[in-house]
Amino acid sequence: MDESDADFKHSLIQLRKIVNTIDTFTNADPCVDFLNQTKNEKVFMIVSGALGQSTVPNIHHFPQLDSVYVFCRNKTKHEQWTKGWSKVKDVFTGIDLICDRLKQDTQQCDHDSVSINVTTREDLGNLDPSFMYTQLLKETVIEMQYDDKAKAALANFCRDQYHDNPHEKQIIDEFERDYDDHTPILWYTREGFIYKMLNPPIEC
Repeated sequence: MDESDADFKHSLIQLRKIVNTIDTFTNADPCVDFLNQTKNEKVFMIVSGALGQSTVPNIHHFPQLDSVYVFCRNKTKHEQWTKGWSKVKDVFTGIDLICDRLKQDTQQCDHDSVSINVTTREDLGNLDPSFMYTQLLKETVIEMQYDDKAKAALANFCRDQYHDNPHEKQIIDEFERDYDDHTPILWYTREGFIYKMLNPPIEC
């Protein structure tokens, strides 16, 4: 892996649009150590065909490992061994194909990790939780008024969360600078840091 290579840089830019933190490894041992130390997050791993064939059997059982994407030039060569491992999503020959699948899988992971349980009195027990969520979100995003201090605090908090992600930092800068030029609903629906924080799919 040549980190000065233009294709590598392009790949990182594409991936950072989907996930916030990217860690790179050039051999298996530090990667396995990283997985062992990761406790409260889900890991999505992109691995070469040869390295994946030797590494996946040793890490597949880790609960923090959500998905594995095999990235290689010879898809046919590596498709056979991947069939025995359910966390291997597919063998890919292009980074854009991985990005498309990774985007779907991270959204599904968010969906699976968010649970809203509504406990109400008997007369409210049949209300759809997604309706209640929508009402709360509408109240928060559209109707409440915020001053510049609150906006700056949110922007600074998000910069800390996305400190290694220039794509998201650019959107955060736009949010802080241009917030009043657009409706709150535009910021809410624009794909970026606000959308990711406030709009995961809901599992009831």
